[in-house]
Amino acid sequence: LEAAGDRLQRGLEGALRAGGVTGRVQRVGSMWTLFFGDGPIVDYDAAKRCSTERFSVFFNGMLDRGVLLPPSQFEACFISGAHDDAAIDATIDAAHQVLSRGL
Repeated sequence: LEAAGDRLQRGLEGALRAGGVTGRVQRVGSMWTLFFGDGPIVDYDAAKRCSTERFSVFFNGMLDRGVLLPPSQFEACFISGAHDDAAIDATIDAAHQVLSRGL
């Protein structure tokens, strides 16, 4: 799960860079969340400074592409053994498509 989480994190960070979108993937093991804002997310106050509007656009764009994420930036996503390389690739590809619009 750690390797899958690392692969997904690197892919999502690449999608952020490619789209020119400010954000960060906050991950511990197989649990992760994408935040749209500057700086590290070290506490709830830091998380609240991030853009929930951009997260909403990201959430809906991912949903339109068949990737179901929690609908709130303040919830976490989880990778499980059911998420094979194809599922991780599909998630990264969908993120590239959504983030390429520049949010």
